[in-house]
Amino acid sequence: MHRALRQQLLAIFLIILVTIIWGFSFVVSKVALNNIPTFQFIFFRFIVAAAAMAVICGKKQLKTLSKKDIKPAIHTGLALGFAFAFQSIGTKLTTASNTAFITASYVIIIPLITGLLTKKIQRMQLLIAILAFVGLTAFSLDRNLQFQPGDSFVFLGALGFAVHFLILGRYTKEYDTRVITFLQLSVASIVSLLISLATEPLPQRLDMTSIFCILYSGLLATGLAFFIQSYAQRILSATQTAVLMTGESLFGGLFGWLCFQETFIARQLLGGALLIACMVAIVLLPARMQNKKSKEPLLTSPGQEGKTIETET
Repeated sequence: MHRALRQQLLAIFLIILVTIIWGFSFVVSKVALNNIPTFQFIFFRFIVAAAAMAVICGKKQLKTLSKKDIKPAIHTGLALGFAFAFQSIGTKLTTASNTAFITASYVIIIPLITGLLTKKIQRMQLLIAILAFVGLTAFSLDRNLQFQPGDSFVFLGALGFAVHFLILGRYTKEYDTRVITFLQLSVASIVSLLISLATEPLPQRLDMTSIFCILYSGLLATGLAFFIQSYAQRILSATQTAVLMTGESLFGGLFGWLCFQETFIARQLLGGALLIACMVAIVLLPARMQNKKSKEPLLTSPGQEGKTIETET
C-alpha cells in the first residue's frame, strides 16, 4: 500500500477515535455531574488538562509567557469556561444524547455568525440553518412533544463554543497553539473555581467514579484528543476533518443508549439524521463554492479545546 494512502487511512482512523472519545465524554460528564457540583467538575477538568499542557509545553516554552499573553488568555478562557458552564448545567437536566446532538449544532452556528458579521451570508446557509433548526427541534422534543429542561442550556453552550471558536481564530496566527491552549484552560479553571467557591459547597471526598470521570475528561477528552487531532489534520483537509467530526454526535447518542438506555422514537431519529446532514452540508458548501482546496478553519469540538486547521493541522 502506498505510504501516502496508509497515512491518510491512519489519520481517518485517528479522527474517528477522537470522535469516539468525545462521544463517550458526554456520558462521563453526566455521571460526574451527578456526584460533583457543576463548577467544581469544570474546574477539575480544566486544571487537569492545563497541568497536562504545562508538561507538554515544557519549562522553556512557559518561560516565554509575558503580559501580551494576558488578553488572549482572558478572552478565550472566559468564552470557553462559560460555554462549558451552560453545557454542564444542561447536561444535568437532559439526556447525554440530547447534549451530544445539540452541542454539535455549533458546526452550523459558526458560519452563520461569520456570515452575519461580514454581511455575506448566503441563501443556502440560511436554508441549511432553517433545516437544522427543524431537525434539532424534532430531535429534542420528547414523546410528549416537550423539550427537556436542560436543552436550552446546552444550546447556549453550543452558541458559546461557536463564539469561543471565533475569538480563538483571532489569536491562533500570532500565538503558539500549545501555549494559548494552556493559557485558556488555566483561565477557565480559575474562573470556574471562583464561581464554585462563591456558589457551591466545599468539595467533599471524591469517589473512584468521580476521579475516573475527571481524569477521562481532562486527560483523554482534552489532552490525548488534542494531539491525535493535531497529527491527523496535518494529513487530512479541513473539509475531510470537519465532516468526520460530525460523528461525535452519533457516538454520543450511541453511548447514551448503551449506558443509560436512552431510546429514540422515529421522529427523533429523522430529526437527528436531518441535523447531521445539515452539519455535513454547511461544511461542504464553502469547498464546493470556492472550487478549490478548503482553507476554512477547523470546526473544533467542545471536548477538544484550542485547535484550528489553519494552525496545526
